[in-house]
Amino acid sequence: MKLEDDLPTSTTPNQAQTNVHSFALWQPVDDWTVLTDQDVEVHTQGSVTDRGRVEAVMADGSLLWLIQDGPHSRRVVEQQPGTYIRRTWN
Repeated sequence: MKLEDDLPTSTTPNQAQTNVHSFALWQPVDDWTVLTDQDVEVHTQGSVTDRGRVEAVMADGSLLWLIQDGPHSRRVVEQQPGTYIRRTWN
C-alpha cells in the first residue's frame, strides 16, 4: 500500500490524471480576462509550451497575446480544451 506522499504528482492538470492530490500544486486560470500584464506559463496537453507576459486579452477571454520569453516576440494563445494558463507571480 502506498502513502499519499509516495504518489506521483504533476505540475500540469490533464484529463489522464487520476491522483486528486496532484491538482493541489496549482489551479489553472479559468477567466483569462484578468491576465493582462501578468507573467504566465502556457500548458498544452500536459506540458509547458510557453512563458511570458500577457500583453492583451480579448473581451470574451477567448484569446490572449503573449509577449514571449523566448526567441519569438509575440504570439496568440487560444483558449481551447487542453490549454491551461498558470500565473507565475514573477
